[in-house]
Amino acid sequence: MSRLYDELADLNPRNWLRPYRKTTLWYLFRMALFYHILGLGFMYGGSSLATQVIDDYEVPFFPVSLASAITAGPVEEILFFGLPFYLSGNLYYLLGTGVFWSVMHIF
Repeated sequence: MSRLYDELADLNPRNWLRPYRKTTLWYLFRMALFYHILGLGFMYGGSSLATQVIDDYEVPFFPVSLASAITAGPVEEILFFGLPFYLSGNLYYLLGTGVFWSVMHIF
């Protein structure tokens, strides 16, 4: 039961600014998989909603190379989350860079 409690506690939005309860490779992989599935759901749900609500909306097409697809995630995580937290140590500053990162993706 403790294992399930740890996972549910880490998925709770109130704990998103806290360190994970476990840091094993398998646990971190499961957390990453969950958030990727959640992100894909929002991505496809949002584009589907936009095509229904906005007349003449076309889903944007961006040509993506394999190299940019592989390096985009780690580079963004380092620039917008890793370095700011390492340099400042402040979780709220990290939240600010995360909001900035999100707004950049909207446009």
